Amino acid sequence: MIQIYHADAFEIIKDFYQQNLKVDAIITDPPYNISVKNHFSTLKSAKRQGIDFGEWDKNFRLLEWIARYAPLVNPNGCMVIFCSYRFISYIADFLEENGFVVKDFIQWVKSNPMPRNLNRRYVQDTEFALWAVKKKARWVFNKPKNEKYLRPLILKSPVVSGLERVKHPTQKSLALMEKIISIHTNPNDIVLDPFMGSGTTGLACKNLNGDLSV
Repeated sequence: MIQIYHADAFEIIKDFYQQNLKVDAIITDPPYNISVKNHFSTLKSAKRQGIDFGEWDKNFRLLEWIARYAPLVNPNGCMVIFCSYRFISYIADFLEENGFVVKDFIQWVKSNPMPRNLNRRYVQDTEFALWAVKKKARWVFNKPKNEKYLRPLILKSPVVSGLERVKHPTQKSLALMEKIISIHTNPNDIVLDPFMGSGTTGLACKNLNGDLSV
C-alpha cells in the first residue's frame, strides 16, 4: 500500500506523531541548501547564472527535519539521506546526536554529469547519501547474492533522461532507488520519504512490492 501526503514535511510530522506512526526506513533526498547566485555562467552558452534550483532549496532547515523525524524510525530501522558533500560531516554528527550510528556513505556516479564551470573546477560527477542505523539495531543489509562484496558505489549510470525524466532538477534514477531500497529494507517494510520530489521512491517501492508512506 502506498500513501501519499501532499503537505509540508515540517507540518505533516505533527499528524504522524498523533498517529503514532513508526517506519522501518526513511530514505529521502531533501533539499541540499546549495542554491546560490553569482556572476558567471555554469555553461559556456547558458543563460542561467550559478546553481539555482529554486526557492525550495534556499534557507532549508538542513538538520531540524532529522531531529523531528528520527523518533519515527523503528529500533532496527535506518535512514538513508542524500546530501551535498559540503554537509556530510554536519549531518553525520547530527544523526549520531539523535540516536543513530553512521555506517557508511553511498555513492551514485553519473557517467554524464553536468559540465559546470569547466575552466574553474573539477566536474562533480558523484552524489552521496549517508546510511545510518539506530543504535544497537539489528539492521537490514541484503547483499545481492551475485556480488562477493558490496561496494558503496551503488550505481554508475547517466543522469535520468528520456521517458523517465520529469520536471525536477535533482531527480534520482529509478534503478538507484530500487537498489538502495532492496538492500536496506525487507519486503513489506514501511518506507517514509518526507521529500519525495519526482516520486521515484514511491515507484521504486511499488516495483519492489513494499509499503510506502510519503
